[in-house]
Amino acid sequence: MLIRERIVVAAGVLRERGAVAYYIGITGAAGLLVIALLFEVMVRQIQQAALPRNGLFGIRTSQTKASDEAWQAGHRAALPLLRVCVVVAVVAAVVLLGLSVWLSHAAPESAESVAATAVQVLFGVVVVVVLAAAVKANAAAREVNTR
Repeated sequence: MLIRERIVVAAGVLRERGAVAYYIGITGAAGLLVIALLFEVMVRQIQQAALPRNGLFGIRTSQTKASDEAWQAGHRAALPLLRVCVVVAVVAAVVLLGLSVWLSHAAPESAESVAATAVQVLFGVVVVVVLAAAVKANAAAREVNTR
């Protein structure tokens, strides 16, 4: 059997068993859990006032980067929404795992598209919360900068 034929057969077996939807869900859930972990690290650093102004990690807007005081004020203001982001990302990961397992068994003919759409929607929810936190941080930092 040629390599190309083996790939086609393997793809057909995966599709028949609904494994593609399962792997889409697993991959999406893993990504959401990584996001949750990164935001949890940020939340803990903000709580301990241990997140210095930097160019890599944190809410980096022109207002929050303007001064150390603005950086701290912005991150303190965003802290409640960042906590929400952690919870939302973990819950979204659990929902995605459950959905992908169910889809891989119950509806294999449409499972891949449903799983991919679920990944996009759940990541979108997390992005909305992060953007809300950034807006709140920027407003608090702007207030500090205009004093």
